[in-house]
Amino acid sequence: MARLFPKIDPSEIENGAERAVAQALVSGAHTRIDAYHSFQYVKLHNRGIVQERECDFVVIDPENGVLFVEVKGGSLAYNPDDHTWVRQLTGGRLEVLKRDPFDQARTAMHELSDRIAENLGDSRPSFTFGSALAFPNARFTGTLPQGLLPEMLWDAEGCRDIGTCIQQTFDRFRRPGHGRLTPKQIETIQRTLFPRYDLVPVIWRKVEDQELRIRRLTEEQLDFLERFEAISCAKVEGVAGSGKTILAIAKAQSSARAGHRTLLACYNRPLAEWLRTNIPEDLAGMLIVENFHSLVASACKAAGTPFIESNPNNDPTFWTEKAPALLTNATAVVDPAWKFDSVIIDEGQDFDDAWWPSIEGVFRDPTAKTCYYVFYDPNQRIYVQTNHFPNDLVGPITLRVNCRNTVQIAEHCARIAGFEPKSRVGAPEGEAPISLTAASLSEAITLAKKFVIEWCSPELGGLKYHQVAVLVRSNAAAEVDLKFGSIPVSGNLDRWRRDKTVLLSTWGRFKGLEADAIVCIEPTGANTPTDVAYRYVAHSRAKHMLISITYAEK
Repeated sequence: MARLFPKIDPSEIENGAERAVAQALVSGAHTRIDAYHSFQYVKLHNRGIVQERECDFVVIDPENGVLFVEVKGGSLAYNPDDHTWVRQLTGGRLEVLKRDPFDQARTAMHELSDRIAENLGDSRPSFTFGSALAFPNARFTGTLPQGLLPEMLWDAEGCRDIGTCIQQTFDRFRRPGHGRLTPKQIETIQRTLFPRYDLVPVIWRKVEDQELRIRRLTEEQLDFLERFEAISCAKVEGVAGSGKTILAIAKAQSSARAGHRTLLACYNRPLAEWLRTNIPEDLAGMLIVENFHSLVASACKAAGTPFIESNPNNDPTFWTEKAPALLTNATAVVDPAWKFDSVIIDEGQDFDDAWWPSIEGVFRDPTAKTCYYVFYDPNQRIYVQTNHFPNDLVGPITLRVNCRNTVQIAEHCARIAGFEPKSRVGAPEGEAPISLTAASLSEAITLAKKFVIEWCSPELGGLKYHQVAVLVRSNAAAEVDLKFGSIPVSGNLDRWRRDKTVLLSTWGRFKGLEADAIVCIEPTGANTPTDVAYRYVAHSRAKHMLISITYAEK
């Protein structure tokens, strides 16, 4: 069994032909072999033009050398009259390939072997380079083009014994004096070709790969929800990263498309702003997004009743007593056309118990609700002490599988909250979160700067600004605009979403949102139950990379 990189189940590879070759390698090649799928690189031509290149598989065999393999799906035939390759697609359609597929593999071999030789400091390495063309879905018949020998062609029959194919290809390319790879040569080859498997270099590619698999897992969660389609009123309890927000959006859109006026509500205003960007234009007017605070204002405006725009004198009872009373009074007189058939709540754990009776009033018929779902996570409860949800909600339906974070981050967050982590088979392993300490907040920001520069520099990480966030506990620390080198850093969420800046935000303001790479900064010794909940919330926002920095608070 060969080792496949990235470390995924071959069944997850979308391209059918490449999936078949990966499965053949994993099941049929020797255990000493490492196979790297979808290796991408750039070639700088003499005129300074950069061209992106890709090799479907790079196979490293310590006993022989390195093979570069191009894969094509469908039936493949070579026409010697005009020197073209023709592929038969689904439905019998024929496609003339624009480029000789074997030439692609041969080009990759020459370009990449030159890089390896240069790094080895040896223009004539003592091992074998070779190239092959694989089309695992058909047998090859007919005339081979000049320069292509049978040992360089792996058809469906050959792929069933791919270990033999690999050895025969190496044997064909072997020259006198070629031997096995030394450990130093293997290390140099891996360092030359695959720096993206380190922590920082070309991080965008690793994130892109992990993100593709995380999206697939989210789609599986949607399938889970469909099983509960017949339940009209329910509470759904899920761990951080289990897809609650995505499921809430899906449930709300499904209700609106069925012709029901639907409210999608949450606690955090930035989350509500993000949710609005995910509502299709054709559902405008049928699907309304509010956080609880804006819902009260909207109801009062529609009813023509007074509403105070902000909490006067920081009255602690304003949002727990007065605001829900304002909503109740407004919904008692508002035009029924404003009201809703369905209500979907996200972040339900932070809704005050006093809010639930007032929410009953937003339904057109509270005794015959079309749909009423509340999504929540008790471990993320930071604004209230307990939850008493409406009695007509069945459940809880539980979501225990993390489908947002890498396995390493999911396990880290589970340890914070004190529960057993669970990730789906095939979830990306990712990198372990890094924990650092600093002498002061200023030093912590300096450490964060180092990581942000590495992540966002094109020649290093290559991440976009909107993929990166720095989260702090202190409001004052988040209310400044900075520059990390040439990288702008700001608390403006809109500019961050438009990729104009890296985000600097507080843990609370970022609640409900997410980013690919996050630095979390907090003072040492913060371990009250609320502190732990905040930490769990903040750290679980990181999808792929997490740096945690604690500092001594003076």
